[in-house]
Amino acid sequence: MDERAESADGPSARRGGCAVRGALVTALVVAAAAGGLATPAPASATPHWYGNGQLITTPVRALTRARLGQLLFNFSTGTATCSVKGTDFVSNPSSGEAGIDEATGFSAKHCEESAESPCGSVGEEELHIGALGLPWRSHLEESGLGIRDVFEGVMLEARCTKSRAKGGKGGISLGVYSGTLTAKAGNSVLEFEAGGGLTGGEFGPLTVTGTETLVGKGKAKQITAA
Repeated sequence: MDERAESADGPSARRGGCAVRGALVTALVVAAAAGGLATPAPASATPHWYGNGQLITTPVRALTRARLGQLLFNFSTGTATCSVKGTDFVSNPSSGEAGIDEATGFSAKHCEESAESPCGSVGEEELHIGALGLPWRSHLEESGLGIRDVFEGVMLEARCTKSRAKGGKGGISLGVYSGTLTAKAGNSVLEFEAGGGLTGGEFGPLTVTGTETLVGKGKAKQITAA
């Protein structure tokens, strides 16, 4: 044998191996493009607000509503459900960051309470819940279980007043409850989750659970997040 002949693991063999591997990689790429192989799903996009299926490009005024029994205010001693009305403005930053929401109005009236709720055993008195520190600002967050609307800087004041007191004025303050509220964004619906609750006040922590509708004004009535 010629002593100059290359061994089995010499340069020629290595070049041959590289050629084989290159051909194999090319075949895999072609097969994947043709659907022959599963490819990883793309990473989830930053969540944004949509109105009637179209990306919201200018702020949309939306009304929030909850009838009795839909939204619950859970104090440490008992639960109350109230008729809730509010106003939000949903939008998407031009920078492409996650969608934002701004609650500019909130009222909870005509509350019905369990016997153990803060005002439930005070005779002719009833519970009123008012908003402080408006506007409350929020942002959308993607999680493995869906998209959440996270409201920060929420402040609610609970009061026991005489029945049918106009605007819940007067009476006894049960303190201010503050913190963060989180709601799953659905099809024109916000579904609030208990989380850690709002702290402070005489009967805290206060959690808010249940659903309220989120309906846009104008052409963007159906509000969704994706």
